[in-house]
Amino acid sequence: MKLTLIGAGYVGLVTGTRFAEVGHQVVCVDNDAAKIKLLQSGGLLIYEPCLEELVKKNVAAGRLAFTTSTTEGVQKSDAIVIATEWDEFKKLDLERARQSLTHPIMFDGRNLFDPADMERLGWIYQSVGR
Repeated sequence: MKLTLIGAGYVGLVTGTRFAEVGHQVVCVDNDAAKIKLLQSGGLLIYEPCLEELVKKNVAAGRLAFTTSTTEGVQKSDAIVIATEWDEFKKLDLERARQSLTHPIMFDGRNLFDPADMERLGWIYQSVGR
């Protein structure tokens, strides 16, 4: 499965890396250009046991990538996973994102969107913790 993970901070990076480790293709999107540049060069801003080696392994295998472009992250993905509350991602163009996915699936770990609105817009939507 091809996944776009919105947010490459502690939760997003660990989650995306774990999805990549079990065989999914993951693009982590974040609006912090310095963070993305660091991740692309093999560096990390956080420490989690084994995370550095897993990130490097999955980047090298082509299963994990990083970008600041939501458009680049969402093209031809199967689903979106939200792992950030940043305003930029709260204002995601939901229609454009839905049309660019192979399946309109969103796992919202931050409860950014109203489930009834998402269903009305044609999304298969799961908010975590509601």
